[in-house]
This record gives sequence, C-alpha cells and structure tokens, in this order.
Amino acid sequence: MSKPSDRGEQLLALREAQLPQSMKVSPGIAKAILRCVDDHGVRCWASVATIASETNFNERTVRRSLTELTERGYLLANYRQGKTTYFSVNWNALNPGLTVLGGYDSTPDSQSKTPDSQSYEARRSERETRRNERVRPLASFRHQV
Repeated sequence: MSKPSDRGEQLLALREAQLPQSMKVSPGIAKAILRCVDDHGVRCWASVATIASETNFNERTVRRSLTELTERGYLLANYRQGKTTYFSVNWNALNPGLTVLGGYDSTPDSQSKTPDSQSYEARRSERETRRNERVRPLASFRHQV
C-alpha cells in the first residue's frame, strides 16, 4: 500500500502500523491518541483535556502518550513559547512507504521539531529551577516587630 486513494486507506495504514511494545504506553493507547490527533486535521490544536475527553483516557495518560509519541518521532510537535503547541502525525515514521494524499502532509514545518531527550531534560530542569525560585523560605514571611 504505497499510494492511498482515500482516507479509508490512510486509516487502515494507521490501524496496521506496528508500534514497539517497549513504549511507556501501550500500543493501543498510542494508536487511539494518534487517531484522535489525526481526526483534528493536519494540525491538531486540541488541548490535552479535549483529547482526553474524546479518547476517554485520563489527562495524565494523554500527556504521557503525547510526550512518548513525540520523542519517538510518531508525532511532530510545534512548540511555541508562551502559546499553544500543535501536533501532527508523522506518517513517514508510521509507514515509510505511505504517500499521504488529501492535504494530510507529513512533512514538518521549519519550526516543528521533535525534541530529543537532552533538550527535554534541559527544559525540565529549567522548570524545576524556576519553581524552586518561586518558593520563599518561611523566615521571610515572619512578622518583623
């Protein structure tokens, strides 16, 4: 199946995709998340809460799945600082021989990137640092007489 002629063949390709069992989430959950993201169009602007509602999964499970799928390259994420992130399915990673038709483009934007684990860890440690800076010691709250 190298050139799907309709959306049905594209969905069949998603259903038949072989996702590794070593993922942090089950392949069934991962496919449900991929399907939901793809149902929103080329660019999925849906919030985690919306995806959780549509898939009947917990929001934490959706977050974990989005992170795992992005790290493995199955989803392309456009991280926009201070704004929303949008996702799109990377059809080349799911099925390398698949040519996606009908406006479902699998090539990332110039700004889109799949974060590697090092940049993820750097962002995580930066968030922790900012969070720790916001916490004030109890001594600063004591009333001075």
